[in-house]
Amino acid sequence: YDSIIIDGNALNSGVVELTAGTGSSGNIILGTGASYLDGNGDPVSDILKLSALGGGNVTIDSTIGQTTPLDGLHVVEANNVTFEKDITISGDLIIDASGDIVFNGDLNLTGGGSLIISGANSVTFHAANSVITLTGTNGGAVGNITIVADNLALPVSSSAATGSGIVTFVPLTQNRAIEVGSPDGGSGSALEITTAELALLGTGWEALVIGYKDSDGTALAGSGPVLIGGTARGSNLVVVPTEIYGSTVSVANFASDANKVLQLAGPLSLVALSDISLNNEVVVTGAGNDLTVYAETGQIVQTEAAAAAGAIALTAGTNIQVYVLETAADIVLTAGVMGSSGAISDNSSADVAGTDFNIISSSLVASALS
Repeated sequence: YDSIIIDGNALNSGVVELTAGTGSSGNIILGTGASYLDGNGDPVSDILKLSALGGGNVTIDSTIGQTTPLDGLHVVEANNVTFEKDITISGDLIIDASGDIVFNGDLNLTGGGSLIISGANSVTFHAANSVITLTGTNGGAVGNITIVADNLALPVSSSAATGSGIVTFVPLTQNRAIEVGSPDGGSGSALEITTAELALLGTGWEALVIGYKDSDGTALAGSGPVLIGGTARGSNLVVVPTEIYGSTVSVANFASDANKVLQLAGPLSLVALSDISLNNEVVVTGAGNDLTVYAETGQIVQTEAAAAAGAIALTAGTNIQVYVLETAADIVLTAGVMGSSGAISDNSSADVAGTDFNIISSSLVASALS
C-alpha cells in the first residue's frame, strides 16, 4: 500500500504486520480522537509490526492497550514516529526510525517489557504529560531502556521514569559529544541529558549507562567527548549506579555558581579512551558506593576534591595528578598501565600531615608503572 489509514478502534490478534510504501514513500496512521488499539486477550501473543517504507511516517492517535494490552509493538522502519496517546504494552516497544520520535502520553511496559529505540535523530517525551513505567519480569528478566539518538528530551514530571533494569543513552552519531547534568560551557551540538531530567530517574534502576561501552568494559573506540555538570551541593544528580564513557571525560567547573558540584547517591564510574579531568568537586554518597576513574591511554588530572563513601580507584595509561581524595575506605592509584612511563604527582599545595598527598583513607596503594 502507498499509505495505511485506520480511523477508529482496532483489535490486534496474533502477529499482524502492516507495510506502507511498497512502491514509494508511505505513511501509517492509526486511530483518531478517543479510539483505542488493543490485543484480543487470547493465549496467542498479540504483536503489531509497522513498516513505513521510503521515508514514510508512523502516527498512532489511539490509546494503545486501553483495556487489553498488546504483547509487543515493533516499528520496523520509518522516518518520524508519533504516539499521541498513552501506551500500555505487556512486552517490548521497539522502534527503528531515522527521524524524530515523539511521545505525548504515558508509556507503561509490563511483563518485563523493554523500550528499545535505535537510529533516531531525536527522541522527545512530553515534559509534563509523559511518565515512563517498566514493571514485571519476562523469564525472570526485568525490562531495560535503551535509546540511541543524537538528541533526547526526557520527561521531567514527578517520578518520570521508574523501573529496575538498565537505562542506556548513547548518541546515534558515535563520535558526537555528550553533555550530562547541564554543564557550563556546553557546545549546544551534543547529546544533552540535563540535570532536571536525571533528577527524576527513579531510585530502583540497576544502572544508568551513558556513552558507548565496549565488551571489555572500556570506552568504545570512536566515541565522542563527554562533559559533565552537576547540581546544588547537598542534592544528588543521580541516585542509581552510573557509568559514563567517552573519548575524554571532563567534570566541568561551574564558574557561574561555586555551590554546584557533581554529587551522586550511587557508585560512579568515569571511563575514557584518553584523558579525564576532574575540574569540579566530586562526591559519591551512600554506604559502600565507590568512585572509579579509568583513563585507558591518557592521564587523570584532578583540580578539585573528590570524596566517596566507598573505595576510590584512579587508573591512568600515563600520569595521575592528585588534588584531594577522601574516603573511609581504600584508595588505589595506578599510573602507567599502558606500558609507558607513569607518574603520580601532587596537584595540591595543602597536604595532609605526614603524607606526600592530600589523601584521607583507611589505606593507600599507589603504583607508578613503567
